[in-house]
Amino acid sequence: MISKEQAEILKKVKINDIPKENDYYNSNKILQELDNNEYIYMELNYENGDMNIIDYKLTAKGENELSKYIENQKNNFKNNFKYPLLVNLAVGIIGYIAGIATSFIFNLFK
Repeated sequence: MISKEQAEILKKVKINDIPKENDYYNSNKILQELDNNEYIYMELNYENGDMNIIDYKLTAKGENELSKYIENQKNNFKNNFKYPLLVNLAVGIIGYIAGIATSFIFNLFK
């Protein structure tokens, strides 16, 4: 399973919102780790003996891990204490309003 930081970088790669400078790649250990684990693919250009990064792409493995991470985050929220509490609170408020409305309607026909 990937970490939160890795997932953030994979999301940026997916929407193509990541700097393509060599210095950024060299200073970002998480990005290098994703590349080493084959979660991302770099399109490279060799020019005058220098390697330049043209673009980053998600590999199938990276896409799969990112979707697993997102699905796990959704499940964690739904299994969390807050989610059932919010749902029950919303249902209670709706029931309370419906009870008031029903009472008001029955009082109109007395």
